This record gives sequence, C-alpha cells and structure tokens, in this order.
Amino acid sequence: MYALDKDTGIEEWKMKLGEIVSSLEIEDRHAYLWVKPMGLIALNLDSQGVEWAFNAVPAQSNNYNLLVEGDTVFFSSKSIFAVDKKSGSLIWQSEYEDSKSGVHITVLNNYVLYYDMETDDEVPPLTAIDKQTGKMLYQYFTSETYPQDFENERGLNSLDYATMKFVRGAYENMIFGTYQDKIYAFEILKRQ
Repeated sequence: MYALDKDTGIEEWKMKLGEIVSSLEIEDRHAYLWVKPMGLIALNLDSQGVEWAFNAVPAQSNNYNLLVEGDTVFFSSKSIFAVDKKSGSLIWQSEYEDSKSGVHITVLNNYVLYYDMETDDEVPPLTAIDKQTGKMLYQYFTSETYPQDFENERGLNSLDYATMKFVRGAYENMIFGTYQDKIYAFEILKRQ
C-alpha cells in the first residue's frame, strides 16, 4: 500500500500488507480494507499501524464489498457482517450463512440493501436487512412496480435481471443506482 502526497504525487510512505481483496474505505484517518491473510483491517494512516484485524471469517472471495457507515464497517462474505469501526468486534451477522450475499451492498437510512446471489432463482432478488440487527426485512422482485416489459418466459421485468449498484443514502424520497450504462432513480414508497 502506498500513500502519495495529493498535490505532488510524491510517495510519503509505503507498507507491505498482503493481497488486498476489497474496496477501500477511508474515514477518520483510518483505511478499512480486506487483506489476505489478515482479514478485515483498520489501518491508522498517521502511524501506519494496523489497529485491529477481524479474521473470524475465512477468506471466501477475491472481491469483498465493504463500506463504512457511522461507527460500523459492513462487508459481505457468504453473509453480511457488521463490525465495530473502533474495536473490530462483531456487532452482528445476517441470518443466512450459505449465500454469496452482498453484491453491491449499500446503506440506506436504517437498511442495508444487497442482492442475494445464492437463492434458488437464477435472478438475484433485492434484499433489505435491518442495519441495527441484521434481520431480513424484505426480499422480493419488484416487477409489480416497474413499467411492464415482460419479454421473457419467467414473467419478470427486465429490471429484475439487473443488479443495481446503489448510491449511499437517499435524496429526499429517491434512491439512485447504476446498471450498465444507465442511471436509475427509484421512489421510496411506504406500504399501506
């Protein structure tokens, strides 16, 4: 890992960590990333020291999706995990351990959204879990709310076949996502 001066590009420091297999999140002068064989780590950018490592989960992937929200680091490794940002201790693990859950995870208000890639369906359903507890609240296809364009034998809307990469947070009552070369906006509706 290298740290470069943002104005000059000159190397300020470097350190050997191992194979980095996740996205990188930087917050409060710490970098959060998944490094094989260490696990999820919190790297202090001032001291260049590893403050903690969460390695209770064996490496399952070469492309971990993680994000920091408030005092929590969320990541996916067969299920969704919430780890305390300051101590590295486990807060919760989502209910389903046998899935490759977590493609394009994002936090929206009190929810963690992701696509469950290991259901029996060939199309991964959008799933929402409670941000505080990890309990599943919603898992469904949304064909009933999209404009109808059923051009397949399953009777699903073409957007049900998309795995959106959602932007963190909502803007007013809208959530935004990208898929292929398009940007989508979805209105957040409350059930009656």
